[in-house]
Amino acid sequence: MWRNYLKVAVRNLVRHRGYSAINISGLAVGMACAVLILLWVQDELSFDRFHKNAEALYRVEENQHYSAGAYHVNVTPFPAGPAFEEEIPEIVAACRYTWAGGLLFRYGEKAFFENDIRAVDPAFLCMFTFPLAQGDRETALDDPHSLILTREMAEKYFGDEEPIGKVISVDNQYEFTVTGIVEKVPENSSLRFSVLIPFIFQKERGWWHDHWGTNSIGTYVQLRPGTSIQAVEEKMTAIQKSHLEESTTDFVLA
Repeated sequence: MWRNYLKVAVRNLVRHRGYSAINISGLAVGMACAVLILLWVQDELSFDRFHKNAEALYRVEENQHYSAGAYHVNVTPFPAGPAFEEEIPEIVAACRYTWAGGLLFRYGEKAFFENDIRAVDPAFLCMFTFPLAQGDRETALDDPHSLILTREMAEKYFGDEEPIGKVISVDNQYEFTVTGIVEKVPENSSLRFSVLIPFIFQKERGWWHDHWGTNSIGTYVQLRPGTSIQAVEEKMTAIQKSHLEESTTDFVLA
């Protein structure tokens, strides 16, 4: 019986070659598109999920309200992170994250202008559990002149030498000590970097604004289990208004 069905199917395919080719091609393209879409969705949903604290981590964003309309941004004032951590009990830790600009790195005869640098607060490596091959997550960024490198960056400057404890000259005026090595940053990470430096160094360089009306810094928080997101958002907004009475900004967690 099945053999007869197969014969009829083959006979129809041969008899209507053009029509069959169109149908088969359409089916193949449709299946290929479905598979690609599935892979894309899986990749998107996997972003930043490798962190141990992923379920408790949130980016602080703003809804800014003006007479001309509302604007949504994912940056905050410089002082926001530390103030939120200090004044909101539901927050376990807070961390600022920003591009640190380009810096000249020099070690021995090797000198390169590095651009993939991020300035972060000391809690960064505890909140975001990137694969740290060497160094202590708790203390690696405590010193204002400490330096975290990816494995690739460490090999660029030190080759086969032990990188921990090595001193790199920065902009020919600062000396930074390597205190940690991160393995390759996963591809499904929204936070990208080759070098991490302490956020406080931005103040030493003059890249600092204490005013609550200046928004240019990425801020992340880790919340305690069972925390009400709405309650934290309302507290953040209240803190902003306590420092900037005329503020029309509402904070949201994403």
